[in-house]
Amino acid sequence: MSYLQPKDMLALQSVSSSVKNSINDGMTSNMFNINLHLEPFFSNPTEFRTYQAQAGALIGGEFARAFFNNSAPSIEHLEIFVHRIKDKHERAANRLIGHIAQASSGYVLVSPIDRSQYGPADLVFSKIVTNGKTLTVAVYCTRFSPLHALLHIAATTATTNFISSDKAYALFAQHTFVQRTANLLQNLEHAGNGAWYHNQLSTLKPIGIKPLSLDLNDQFDDSSDLLATRIRQVNDDHTWKVDLDTTNVAPSDNPTKEALEIATFKIRKFKGTNAERGPIDRYTMNAYLMFCHSALKNIYVTITDTTGKSFVPR
Repeated sequence: MSYLQPKDMLALQSVSSSVKNSINDGMTSNMFNINLHLEPFFSNPTEFRTYQAQAGALIGGEFARAFFNNSAPSIEHLEIFVHRIKDKHERAANRLIGHIAQASSGYVLVSPIDRSQYGPADLVFSKIVTNGKTLTVAVYCTRFSPLHALLHIAATTATTNFISSDKAYALFAQHTFVQRTANLLQNLEHAGNGAWYHNQLSTLKPIGIKPLSLDLNDQFDDSSDLLATRIRQVNDDHTWKVDLDTTNVAPSDNPTKEALEIATFKIRKFKGTNAERGPIDRYTMNAYLMFCHSALKNIYVTITDTTGKSFVPR
């Protein structure tokens, strides 16, 4: 099964439920063996994934995209998004970061952080491994959900793939892995978008993904036929989901797991605080319309758009 390309797997999974289940079972232990992909970074991947589950953290970036291409072991950089606020989940986030930073892991803290390489990362760790490669782990500590931050800073739709402790998600699988295209989410000519976004874009051409621009003056609406511009739910039929082997990964009571798949997202324009500032500098794609209260045990996600209209994700 390791010889199959992503487009072949997506095509086979559409044949029937039994074929899809058979392929998923084979992929979990074969090409989508997440522990094997994480071994270069962590000597005990299941221990790391236990901390990841407790903190509700997500792995994103080039590693997540390469995971669906079965080429993650060649990636030397890991991006981790974790919610770190002053509640019980901050302790879980600190334990995750502490696990990465412990002396036995071999990582050292990088300072100062090269923003052209790591963008808005809060912490960067690096280590030199036996083959002479330098592996880095960048941690993005988020005010809101990890998914919110991951989508908010995405350079293209090809960087909207992510991995939780038990599943991997590719939000624009057909575009990225079959059509080999990616819609830009940033206006790269804007002064506020620096080298980090350009570096992300430069990784697409070598793997055969063609960047496509979105019309920055277009007016998007919820009835749009463009998959990139309609309101969607993470768990809809357009998302490629892969179940991961969770053997020896301790279960967690973090509610992020349940909230993740029902989270909604949509590309919207961003003009900053001054609507008259000129050209739109970027799009944002947020997992949005979440609300919380001291009387509520969990954070909840609504499924209405910004005008108050309810919707059914397509």
